[in-house]
Amino acid sequence: MKRGMLDGACFMNPLFKVRRMDGKSKSKMKFPLVIVLVWVMMMMMMMTVGKEQESMATYSFHVVIFTCLWKRPVLSDFVLGYYARLSDQLWREEGLRLSMFIVGSEGEKSRELATRHGAGYLEYRNEPLGEKHNAGLLGVRDKYPDLDAVVVVRGRLRKWFYLVSSLDQST
Repeated sequence: MKRGMLDGACFMNPLFKVRRMDGKSKSKMKFPLVIVLVWVMMMMMMMTVGKEQESMATYSFHVVIFTCLWKRPVLSDFVLGYYARLSDQLWREEGLRLSMFIVGSEGEKSRELATRHGAGYLEYRNEPLGEKHNAGLLGVRDKYPDLDAVVVVRGRLRKWFYLVSSLDQST
């Protein structure tokens, strides 16, 4: 996977920012999560062109959603529940494996929230936040060595309510 293919997204916003693969432009385009996942599936299919049909029939693409948690347990529970339901649906309908990996800073509260939704978990201090993200990405690499793509989901407080209302209407 090339660095920067899927670069950071809004935890609360169903739109994801995708950087250009050539790395020349710093402009970002926004796409809904479903379009990002379809794009990932298409890229993975293109990468496997020419491989034996037999091995392709048994291969499922593996995408990991990575995010850090701190505070906001009710909203975090709601969003992680949405991703868990999406994971089940994508597995049943498309054969796409969607896993979650969470880095928390609140001890047992964060761990319980992650395990309730079937997510991998790592405990790390909340500051500096960059170290927390780096530790989490190393944890993703160690826990899921077979992954095909990582979607990094970040939080912005102003946009929490937009996600809650859009997810609430779609379920």
